[in-house]
Amino acid sequence: MRDRGNQIVLGTFVATYVYCLLVLRTVSGITGDEFVPHLSVTLAILLALASLGVLIYFIHHVAISIQAPEIVANVACDLHEAIDRLFPDDIGQASPADRTLPEAEVLPEGFDVEAAAVTSPVNGYVQVVDGNHLMLLASQHDVLIRICRRPGSFVMQGSVLAQVWPGDRWDDVRAAEVRDTFLFGEVQTPMQDVEFVVNQLVEVAVRALSPGINDPFTAMTCLDRLGEGLCHLARRKIPSPFRHDEQGKLRVIAHPFTLPHMANTAFRQIRHYGRSSAAVLIRQLDVISEVLGQARREEDRIALRQQADFTRQAAAALPEEEDRLAFEMRSENGLAAPEHCPPQGLDTTTSRVEGSLNR
Repeated sequence: MRDRGNQIVLGTFVATYVYCLLVLRTVSGITGDEFVPHLSVTLAILLALASLGVLIYFIHHVAISIQAPEIVANVACDLHEAIDRLFPDDIGQASPADRTLPEAEVLPEGFDVEAAAVTSPVNGYVQVVDGNHLMLLASQHDVLIRICRRPGSFVMQGSVLAQVWPGDRWDDVRAAEVRDTFLFGEVQTPMQDVEFVVNQLVEVAVRALSPGINDPFTAMTCLDRLGEGLCHLARRKIPSPFRHDEQGKLRVIAHPFTLPHMANTAFRQIRHYGRSSAAVLIRQLDVISEVLGQARREEDRIALRQQADFTRQAAAALPEEEDRLAFEMRSENGLAAPEHCPPQGLDTTTSRVEGSLNR
């Protein structure tokens, strides 16, 4: 429905149909008073020919757009847009002093006991959180607000959305104001939920690896696009969860999506369902190596190396010895120097793996 080509085709069909109906209404055949709008009829014929042209375009466009690589590329484009939109976040001012501190050391004493809970009025997914309005409310009422459910979370009626401290300054009216900063819906959206787009790529890869489809090439394409998105995220600034007002006072706590979390989301299920495919595991290791080469935060590098270790463990269970040797060779050459050029001889290794799969 968001495809511009599909919208043009639908608009052309509807416009032609409505125009022809309006022209037909003006044609009269009463004896002695015949009237035929020749210019309008000619324009209707031209619109009909245009509709035929866009129909031919639509057939061609659909045939291309439903191909797996095209779908994966479109989802990857959504992932890039989501990362650009969400990182860095601009809710309040971040304080470098408490950026790396644990949340327990930043929260006021007795926060969990004294904070008032703001609960969800409905069942559904959190689609958007208005962080700017939350900052405004927290500053106006001189309180601290901790967001407990970020976009993409499914909440049930009565689930805690946020906590407000101190709780004795809060009442039902003010709680409703905080509740209004959350937008709920029946489905997830990529507006503020970058994990949703990652899960779309993972879903395509997992379905491709199912026994009924058995398409490792589509899964490897998804891994390439996931690596592209993670590299893009690795170069972006991750905002602090602790957001301050202009006076430097802590007002909102909102935990952002981080690269370690996104890497686990991207690789875990593909590794689980692709553990019998040497080509998929090797490609996952290559992608991790590429992202590792662009990661600059130490916590990101630790998480990526952990993902590489998990991939090695999965590869150790490959049934073919030749596949295990090919993976070990790629593992030794690929992660040893991720910042440099990829190791030579990749085509030879890949062909050996494909030969094993064919046998």
